[in-house]
Amino acid sequence: MAIEIDPQKPLVVFLDFESPHAVVYRLLFKTPDGEWTPFATGSHEATLSMQGHTLDPLPKGSQLFYVFIFSGNPQTTFRTVVRLQQDGQDVGRTTISGTIGDQSVAVRRKTEDLS
Repeated sequence: MAIEIDPQKPLVVFLDFESPHAVVYRLLFKTPDGEWTPFATGSHEATLSMQGHTLDPLPKGSQLFYVFIFSGNPQTTFRTVVRLQQDGQDVGRTTISGTIGDQSVAVRRKTEDLS
């Protein structure tokens, strides 16, 4: 299901890290006629916190792509919430969650369609 946005307003992508795991992430966007472009790359240590990244206005039909690599003790549960806001109001929300594998790592990817 596509997330409804206002193409005239900036979009803020908030990452709410809700579990005590180390995380490496990369966030990309693509306009309808464009190519994938990174707009945020970062890491997060094993504390609970939130980080925000702002995008200039995007046309309808754009996409967001998230890649997260979680690291921690095997068989522990991780959770990060991705919130999209415009003018301080939530326009979309996605939960990235799961269980750390036996090799102490888990990878998650997610594409969001914007309309």
